[in-house]
Amino acid sequence: MKTVLFFLIGLLLTGCSLSSSNDIDCIAIDAYSVELWAIDTETGESFIVYQQWPALADPADWRLTGVFNSEERTYVALGDGHGVVFNFENRDALIPIGANGFPADISFNQTRLAYMLNDPNPQVWVSTTEGSNPKRMLEGFDNASSENPVWLNDNRRIFFQGEIDGVSGSFLFDIQDDELELVSEFRPSYRASDITADGSHAVFINELSDNFSPLYIKNLETGEQQQINQAQKPVFISGDGSNVIYMNGTTLMSYDTDTQMNKMVKNGITNTESIGLSEDGNEVLYATGEGLFKYDFASESEELLISNETLNRVEESWDIIESNVVTPVFPRLGGRAFFLISRFNSRTCETT
Repeated sequence: MKTVLFFLIGLLLTGCSLSSSNDIDCIAIDAYSVELWAIDTETGESFIVYQQWPALADPADWRLTGVFNSEERTYVALGDGHGVVFNFENRDALIPIGANGFPADISFNQTRLAYMLNDPNPQVWVSTTEGSNPKRMLEGFDNASSENPVWLNDNRRIFFQGEIDGVSGSFLFDIQDDELELVSEFRPSYRASDITADGSHAVFINELSDNFSPLYIKNLETGEQQQINQAQKPVFISGDGSNVIYMNGTTLMSYDTDTQMNKMVKNGITNTESIGLSEDGNEVLYATGEGLFKYDFASESEELLISNETLNRVEESWDIIESNVVTPVFPRLGGRAFFLISRFNSRTCETT
């Protein structure tokens, strides 16, 4: 089956046809490709988990949104509308876990998916990780839209943005008791908000403009709120709510909620999709023109994990026009981190 599939993809890539003289005429092919990589942030060991070449979906729709490492398997939710289960002992064991919408997230007990579909308004749906028993999350509400689902670690509450009966904002919904809670009247776009796994703290960017949008850090238990005057997405908050990272222009910033002090982490980051924070808030990943880096907050040190030269190792017959690291993610339960690479490639065939 794999041989047939690769043969058909090969025909598509070469764009070749047989003429009456049995000569092969080729045309130039421009194509997107997407790769899922795994990396050990301690040793720098990395490898490709999954590759789609040419990409069957727009690479702009690919995101890593939920990753769990267990003893036997790693669950990954991909923003192309699919998820995979990956076994590290047998690297080619890749199993789809549902053809769902973007973005998707996996519950902490790794039994359920939450994903978004447009029907016609954005709606969050919930199913098993295999995609069975789908149910619209807010089916009990007549006038409701919902998007950007994030599971909390109680495996029953989902954080999301939407509009319900004319009220727009960020909400928590308990899928077991069908209880809805308005968390904030802000309704940020994807990656412009975040919440701790226990639901105690959340961050929101009030997206007034591209350059001057305030960032709010809210203690959901006490109602206390802190504000940063100028921020841009993406924004992340550590599991204990003490460390918030965000962008200010091309500068990656860190904010300590205890001391209320800002700190510059890295300047010159143009690929804002390349940023990810560990659950404990001690490490952050980001990409520059040199490669993928890790910054350690404890030692205040930067380390190159994997160079662009390594990332851009592809078949010699292809010329890379553009290559971007997308949404690195630290698994919630520890282990290897993951990231996506979106490429635009060009191939020119010789005509005989």
